[in-house]
Amino acid sequence: MKNFFVSKTDFKYTLRLLGKKPGFTLLSILVLGGGLGISIFTFTFCYYMSYRPLPQEGGEDIVRLCASEVGSACTGFKAFEFANLRRDIQSLEHVSILDGGVIYLETDDLVRRLDAVSVEPGLFTLSGGVALLGRTLQPIDMEPGAERVAVIGYELWLSLFDGGVDAIDRVVSIDNEPTKIVGVMPEGYKFPHFANIWLPAPTTLLDPVTNKLEVVSAYARIKPGESKGSATAELDALMERIRTQYPPDADLEYSSVTEQRIDQADSAQVMSLPMSMMGGIEGLIFLAVLNLLATLVFLLVCINVGTLLLARVNERMRDISVRVALGAPRKRLLMQVMGESVVISVLGGIVGVFVAGIGMEVFRLFMNSVELGAMPFWWDYQLGGSTLIALLIFLSITLLLVSAIPSWRAINGDFNSVMRDGTRGSLGLRTGRISRSLVVIAIALITFLLYTGVLVGGSLLRINQVVSNVDGKSMLSFNLDLPGNEYDSDARKQFYRAMQTELSNAVSIEDALVYLQRGQESVSSLDDEVTSYQATVTETYGSLSTFDAALLEGRALNEFDLVNGSAVAVISQSLAEKLWPGQNPLQQQLLVQGHDPDQLPSIRSVVGVVSNEPISGLFSRQFSLSPSTDAVYLPFPDGDEASTWVLAKHNGQKQAASSAIHRVIKQLDSEIELFVIDWEDQQSGMFLLVDYGLGVTLSIGLFSFLVAIAGIYGLTKNFMDLHRYEIGTMRALGATDKRVRFTYLRKGSRQLVTGFLIGNGIALPILYLVLTVTGDGLVDADLLISLAVAVIGLFATVLLAIYQPLQQILKLEPSAAIRYQ
Repeated sequence: MKNFFVSKTDFKYTLRLLGKKPGFTLLSILVLGGGLGISIFTFTFCYYMSYRPLPQEGGEDIVRLCASEVGSACTGFKAFEFANLRRDIQSLEHVSILDGGVIYLETDDLVRRLDAVSVEPGLFTLSGGVALLGRTLQPIDMEPGAERVAVIGYELWLSLFDGGVDAIDRVVSIDNEPTKIVGVMPEGYKFPHFANIWLPAPTTLLDPVTNKLEVVSAYARIKPGESKGSATAELDALMERIRTQYPPDADLEYSSVTEQRIDQADSAQVMSLPMSMMGGIEGLIFLAVLNLLATLVFLLVCINVGTLLLARVNERMRDISVRVALGAPRKRLLMQVMGESVVISVLGGIVGVFVAGIGMEVFRLFMNSVELGAMPFWWDYQLGGSTLIALLIFLSITLLLVSAIPSWRAINGDFNSVMRDGTRGSLGLRTGRISRSLVVIAIALITFLLYTGVLVGGSLLRINQVVSNVDGKSMLSFNLDLPGNEYDSDARKQFYRAMQTELSNAVSIEDALVYLQRGQESVSSLDDEVTSYQATVTETYGSLSTFDAALLEGRALNEFDLVNGSAVAVISQSLAEKLWPGQNPLQQQLLVQGHDPDQLPSIRSVVGVVSNEPISGLFSRQFSLSPSTDAVYLPFPDGDEASTWVLAKHNGQKQAASSAIHRVIKQLDSEIELFVIDWEDQQSGMFLLVDYGLGVTLSIGLFSFLVAIAGIYGLTKNFMDLHRYEIGTMRALGATDKRVRFTYLRKGSRQLVTGFLIGNGIALPILYLVLTVTGDGLVDADLLISLAVAVIGLFATVLLAIYQPLQQILKLEPSAAIRYQ
């Protein structure tokens, strides 16, 4: 049994073997380390996002309450319904509600827009939050007529009060109301997510008197002796009872699918905070796809490093055969054969941890650079126990794939054939079959990754192209929701007109535009209904110059078009040139199909042409991957839509313009909450996101491609070595070099085509599903050309990997190839 373990002599022997080919050793370690690093990073990333328990005492029992069925994305509750439901909850404790939003804090004539949450005092108890200075919110702060107070975050304390203890009991103005600062939370406190300031939840959330669509989030701790399953069962039964008592209004209009789900929810569940952030089954699919890609890269690395090691073992087969003939124990021989693999795997594991650590640090710096301070507090990416577990798992799999299995097969071959015929025996033939199979698998994997890389890279480049074409230095945008139970069509239309007028008249705002994007629709000329084009259709009220669209011909849409519902349209110059090349587009008849194929297209008379501005989805944050400037602008609809977007162009006074927007909206309806988007900030953040994504995609893609080619080269070289005798015999019998090249390139091409077809069989259905979701705007000539170039490059590189070792054998004399052992 003692011979099973590696002796000092065996270890020195292994080091000598590795030292004979330092280039091979270094390449194998780096390739394996890179693959392990990607796998470890992805595992740790997914673990911290969704599975890691909250890093606080009792964190595994803290849950979010969701008005949705098990497996669905977590949604909030209607405040009125939850107030009635929570009274009967028995399996949970410290039940607390939360409502997030944006507030404006004013001190010394300086106005700041801050993320704030309205909470109950129990939320601090639930999270174990203790104030660094002063106190947290108390039940007395919730009583009617109580003085308005606030607790601020550590970062705000430093920036607003320079970290001074005199911050406590200071009075500031929050949304034009005097508010006393009563506490400062310690650095890093973010429960349940980032906020600058915590305010007492208003009575309208805690004990609302009407069942209007006002949504709250709820959190709690599972009581001792209870479980998530029992809590979900209880909550689900209570929600079913609530829905029976308060059925939804069948005539209510919803501004979004989410609102409809919340209003009609008849089931509920509890979820851990990490899982509640993942979006239900969609989030799990995202994690599954992410892990699938990382696993494919890992398998590709293992296969290719294993084949390189297999080629090394094959080169030493005669030496191994001699050792077997002299009576060497096969268990000890196994350890000697595995020695190289074990050393390379261990060193590759160390490199993998280093690569994963660098990846996590780069990711952390990236999130800080785009100011993602609002990320959940459990997303604290760093090397730890989970990384060590991941390393041990992946290292064990690596040793099994690249060392134990190939080595065991190697020492159990037909060594009599090896001694008699060199590498032409049954072992060589079996090894050749293994090599060919591994080549096919490697090509299939790299084909799948190639499609994925081109698709992801093309999408990111498309977003970069769209974003870079818009100058957002003076743009502010916000979403406006007018509840259907409070506003009918006429009331909405009056609200939009009054708002647009007030915003345009503000000193700090030049223009304002109310708009509703319908997305990509088919449009054609009435004279040529067969030829249609995809254009972005937007219904607008206000000046198109808000986003720098200049009027080139005709007139703009006006008040008359809005009031009378005129069947007119303004189109972009690029669309006019496509529909009516060389003709005057004014007064031409335009057909707009819409999204419903069963509905007749609307006929519009073109009254104006504006310059090309690719605004598709940008200001509503619903990004389109198509950089097309083809656009149709229609008069605003009759007011049936409860949710619209508003774009404002300021004169350089960004803060004043933002304050003006809030002032105008509050004057029209004090209950409306807004989140104003600064497009310049969003644009810079988007560029960083795109650049980071491109860098990661290109790095992983290039790494995977090089790994695949290195492995394929090792496999084909091993395959050629196994056939040196055969090649020498063919040449000795009169076969020309051209004939030999053709024969073996054909064999290699057969493996290449087989692997490519398998990879396509896996990749194309996934590509089809992606295009079904994103639309055909993602695929254009540039993307197809990039994909074709990548495929041609793959074919050329693989054929070169076959040709080069074959050419080395052809340089030998036939007699030398026949004598090769």
